[in-house]
Amino acid sequence: MRIGAIPSLRLRNIEKVTTESTMIAIYKITIYEGFKEEYITFTTPECTIAVDNYLRFRESKGEKLTRDSFLIREQFNVRDQFAISKCKEVKANTLTRKLIDLAERAGTRQKEVLEAGSNKHRATIRKDIPIAHGFRKFFTTQLVEADLKTELRWLLEGHNLKGNDSNYIRTTEKRLQEEYEKAIDNLTINEENRLKKKVETLTIEKSRLDKIEEKMRRIEKIYR
Repeated sequence: MRIGAIPSLRLRNIEKVTTESTMIAIYKITIYEGFKEEYITFTTPECTIAVDNYLRFRESKGEKLTRDSFLIREQFNVRDQFAISKCKEVKANTLTRKLIDLAERAGTRQKEVLEAGSNKHRATIRKDIPIAHGFRKFFTTQLVEADLKTELRWLLEGHNLKGNDSNYIRTTEKRLQEEYEKAIDNLTINEENRLKKKVETLTIEKSRLDKIEEKMRRIEKIYR
């Protein structure tokens, strides 16, 4: 989603659903709720865990979460119960600054050191990879690599369908989810998650082969 869509998200805009293939929990997100630009997209299982951990942290500090609570809130003093109870929405420029700080500390973005006397504002320095929009570009690339249907990919990205497609193409949320699931492995950042899925798949396959082998042994006994 665009970074400007994040501040308005509330907990009522996320719904936990289960993947069709692996029965793992992911979030369905409704973006721009109530506006003509409204659309849905999904998180990876990895992102779902991060969201759950973040919400549990807020609850552990005394915040009472409701359907109308902001999904992402401004940072707060964990020792200030009044601040904790007054959930304020995060600003998009705050998220941008946070992303820049994290990228610089991770070493994936070069920190700019301006010359003495320079009045060039940090935000005007253009980068090859935009700090926020780069994630959308990555998302689009991975959907293409996973061979998603073009029209459904556009819907997951919040784009309008082209030409007469908007009048003729109707799809369900379930169909969108099924298509999105093709790209989950591509979108997962931590290699551990992909390896875990491979182990689970191999375990299931081994169990299936063991059953076939046992069945063949029983048949051999019958016809000896």
